[in-house]
Amino acid sequence: MKRQKTLGIILVLVLMLTLTACVRPGEAAGGRRIIRISHGQPEAHPIHIALNGMKEEIESKLGDKYEVQIYANGLLGDTKNALELTQTGALDFVVGSASNMETFNPLYSIFSMPYLFVNEDAYHEVMANDDITDKVYQSTINSGVLSVGWFDAGTRNFYGTKPFKTVDDLKGLKIRVQPSPMNVQMMQAFDAGAVPMGFGEVYTALQNGTIDAAENNEFALTSVKHGEVEAAAGTSDSVRIIR
Repeated sequence: MKRQKTLGIILVLVLMLTLTACVRPGEAAGGRRIIRISHGQPEAHPIHIALNGMKEEIESKLGDKYEVQIYANGLLGDTKNALELTQTGALDFVVGSASNMETFNPLYSIFSMPYLFVNEDAYHEVMANDDITDKVYQSTINSGVLSVGWFDAGTRNFYGTKPFKTVDDLKGLKIRVQPSPMNVQMMQAFDAGAVPMGFGEVYTALQNGTIDAAENNEFALTSVKHGEVEAAAGTSDSVRIIR
C-alpha cells in the first residue's frame, strides 16, 4: 500500500466505563463479579490481544473477585448498541471510536477533524496530557458513560477499487465513513459523497459497488481483509490524511 507522507488520519479508540458499573449485572461461580467487555474487531486484532492482556492481569491478581468476559466481532451488537448497553449497566466496557462519542458530546468531534495533528508524535503528546484528555472524558459523564483510556489503532487511510494519488482523486466518489457529522462534513470538503455505514458492512459494500472506497486504518486491510477487495480490483495505492 503506497502512502503519501504529507497525509494521514489518526483514529482514537476510547474505552468507556458505564457510570452504573457498581451495579452487578451477573456473577460467576463462587460469587465473582463478571466484567463484560465488548468490541467490534476480530480476535487477531491488537485491540482484542490487549484486552486479553487486561483480562489476564485482573484475573491473576483478583481472580477470586472478578471474571473478565470479552466479546469480539460485535457479538453484542455494533458500537452504538453496545454503548447503550453500558448505559443500562448490562455491559461494563466498550471499545469504540471517538466518532461514536459525538452523539454524547460534540466535543469528541475534534478527533474526526482532518489535519488536526501534524504527525503521530504530536497526537501522542496531546493524548498523554491528562489536562486535555480529562476534560474530554468528563464531558459525557451526565450521559451515563465515561472514557477511561485510549488506544492508538494506526493511521487512517482512504482505500478502494481505484488508486488514489491525491485528495483530488476522491472527488465524486461514494466513500464509507463512520456515522459522524464531522466525518460527513470532511467528505463534503473533499467533494466526495459520504456514506455513513457500520464497520461490518464495508467488505460487502466494496465488493458489490455500493461504495467506491472506505476510510479506515491499516488493520482494516489486513485483519478484517478489506485488502482482498482492493487486490481483486487491481489497486494498491491509498491516500493518508493527518487528522
